[in-house]
Amino acid sequence: MDRVEASDYDRMAQPVYLFHRLYIWYMAAMLIAKSWTKLLIS
Repeated sequence: MDRVEASDYDRMAQPVYLFHRLYIWYMAAMLIAKSWTKLLIS
């Protein structure tokens, strides 16, 4: 029973973890893009 619950939890947590990583990368890319556009404009 415990092993099944653990695998179900991993199955649920993995996409959330991947989405969280993608979100962090997206935010970092947006910040870098904003700073680059500021440098290019000024």
